[in-house]
Amino acid sequence: MRVARKIIVLRESSLDGVWTLPRFIVRMGIEINDIWMTERLDFFDIPNRNILTFIKPYLENKFLTYLEFHIADTCNLNCRGCSHYASLARKEHYPNIKFFANDLQMLHLRIEDILIIRILGGEPLLNRDIEEYIKVTRKFYPQSELWIVTNGLLLMKMPDSFYETLLEERCKIGISFYPALTDKIQEICVFLKNRNISCYVSPMIKEFILSRTINPRDDKVEDIFLNCASATCNNLYEGKIAACYLPFVTKYFNSYFKQNFPEDGQIDLYDSKLTTAELKQKLMMPFENCRYCLDSSEYIKIPWSSLKYPSCLSDWIAM
Repeated sequence: MRVARKIIVLRESSLDGVWTLPRFIVRMGIEINDIWMTERLDFFDIPNRNILTFIKPYLENKFLTYLEFHIADTCNLNCRGCSHYASLARKEHYPNIKFFANDLQMLHLRIEDILIIRILGGEPLLNRDIEEYIKVTRKFYPQSELWIVTNGLLLMKMPDSFYETLLEERCKIGISFYPALTDKIQEICVFLKNRNISCYVSPMIKEFILSRTINPRDDKVEDIFLNCASATCNNLYEGKIAACYLPFVTKYFNSYFKQNFPEDGQIDLYDSKLTTAELKQKLMMPFENCRYCLDSSEYIKIPWSSLKYPSCLSDWIAM
């Protein structure tokens, strides 16, 4: 007989670990239906309200801790082993801004609030309409913590209007610090500081991780999914959402290497029958593509380097 245990999660606490909700559930032994979550808290209003008026079951709560989306699939660094396969996307691809706005509207019907939103790629600064994506995102999600994630190489070449938009829309810059930026990072940080732009610089990325296998597996798939950091990176892409980016970028790997890795795991936001609970439940479930992922103990680390063409499977797959 299972003893029912309920847990109430403060929405704001997601920054401190509940972002990785699948792992949280596994470690605590708590079922998803036993998790409740608050709305955003107004601490001055709490004494005047019954607690039951601002908590809901997690699956029914129109909230996600995290969302990301590509506004460019290509990149100007061409890293070997890029987990988003940006170096294999040989043709420029940018989402249509009007379609993107429609996609956000459809998502907002099910998810009204998102804690953290990251705009990325590829390299997002390659998209000339980047300011419009920032504005549209802020329109639908006014309370979210909004970030542009970039390798930084183009930051000092962006127009003044870009930085005006960052300030107006409360959008921060996150720099992925690769060795190619070593001689420029200090100058870039001063440049951003002089424009009052909030900026975070990651530790230098000296290694990439190969986390995929060419041979699909039948064991441990659910455990691998629930313990996978990427499986908490809900990704929006051309009218669909998935638990990670792989359902949307695997096409570049398949095309380049003539492979048939599954491209499933995509949830259609234009399905009129899709509910908030169904969407969030699906984001918690492994899919066929996950059979090609390794357990973290099986990952292979490779030194960061630019990709040399033609590429080979060992640039991307743990052989």
